[in-house]
Parts: sequence; structure tokens; C-alpha cells
Amino acid sequence: VSLFPPLQETLEDLADNPNIFWGHHREAEISGVIELNMEQEHVEICRLVVAPKAFRRGVGSTLVRAAIDLGQPVRVMTAQANAPAIRLYERLGFRIVTVDEKRAPGLPLVELRVPGP
Repeated sequence: VSLFPPLQETLEDLADNPNIFWGHHREAEISGVIELNMEQEHVEICRLVVAPKAFRRGVGSTLVRAAIDLGQPVRVMTAQANAPAIRLYERLGFRIVTVDEKRAPGLPLVELRVPGP
């Protein structure tokens, strides 16, 4: 059972998105993508997607570390039930700062942050 609905954006939607997208590839294949919003006093990770065949190969960690390396505080929200994502972020120095049960009824979200240098 998936925690989140499948993404519905078209290529045009993504091209019109003001956020920054970084990709990770192995050979000629994209293995992961991170979407960042940097229009505030912190970097917000809006989306982190890793191809299933690249799971547990450091792709997500590499992309998140690149966001941390920007030298600003970084924040992210994910489902409280998404234990693999929470473990990834905590391993990289993030700490849970809030739990929001109202934004998505029935799907509590946690906000994690890592301070800048």
C-alpha cells in the first residue's frame, strides 16, 4: 500500500515549476531526483524520488547531502508512517521538529530540519 498517490505532473508542469530539480544517474539512466525550493530562509526538500531498482544504493543520501551542502538550514516534511524516509533524514542529521495531524487528516506529517553550518 502506497502512502502517497502517484505523481500526476506532465513534463510541461515540471518545466513550469519554479523549483530546482537535481538528478542522480548511473550510466545513462536516472536513478533519483530531488526537488528543492530555495525561495525562503531555508532550503525545502519538496520531493525526493528514487527508482526502485536503485533503492538502498545511496542515491537518496547523495541527493539530500547535496542539498545540505548548500550551507543553509534544510527542512522536509514526510508522512509519520514513512519510516524509511525518516531514518534516512535522521541518519543525515535531521531532527523531527513538529508533527502535523491536521494538514492531511488520517496521514500525520512530520517536519524534519537540519541546521545550516
